[in-house]
Amino acid sequence: MTFDLSKIEGLTEEQQAAIKAMHETETQGLVSKTQELLSETKTAKATASEQAQALEQARQAAVKAEEEKLLAEGKYKEAQELREQERAQLVAEAESKAKMAQENLEKYHKSTALNGALSLIHDDFKDVSSALLDSMIKIDYNEQGEALTKFMKDGNVVANSVDEFKSWAAEQDSFKRIMNGVNSSGAGSSNANGSAGATNDSAYELRLKQAGLI
Repeated sequence: MTFDLSKIEGLTEEQQAAIKAMHETETQGLVSKTQELLSETKTAKATASEQAQALEQARQAAVKAEEEKLLAEGKYKEAQELREQERAQLVAEAESKAKMAQENLEKYHKSTALNGALSLIHDDFKDVSSALLDSMIKIDYNEQGEALTKFMKDGNVVANSVDEFKSWAAEQDSFKRIMNGVNSSGAGSSNANGSAGATNDSAYELRLKQAGLI
């Protein structure tokens, strides 16, 4: 942010120049420190990844060496069991990573849909409606791996996108009173039925009741 120091009474040009120079120095210092921290974090992550990869390679090499030893000793059954254990572990690790990646992907798509739906809700009601909207959103995937967003109500699909949800919600008493620009008697409007001396908390509670949320 740039400040117009000339509007501050009593500051000489020399003082203004000194303040600007100090501000620029501090700003540059913060930028440099931020870049340094980001670089350190990136390096630490890369190092940790390399170490984990090296440990895994060492483990696999040790298993292979043990298997070759068992085969050399004629212990074929033990070697086969070791091979099967190793295969099972690798499969389990791959499935775990795939599951984690899938869960993170689903969280991303669900968060995107939730934020889109919340953008339709008046600010006064975002917090109280967030959990409800979250419970309505279901993410599926088609054969091509593309995300399919569904809004569910009582076990039925009511919308397949945020735009469709907007149209559906605008016709529902439980939503249209708290949506932006849908019902002039709902969120964002003055309370014609409230007394002139009502407190902010009382007015807010009344609006929640009018919206059917409490």
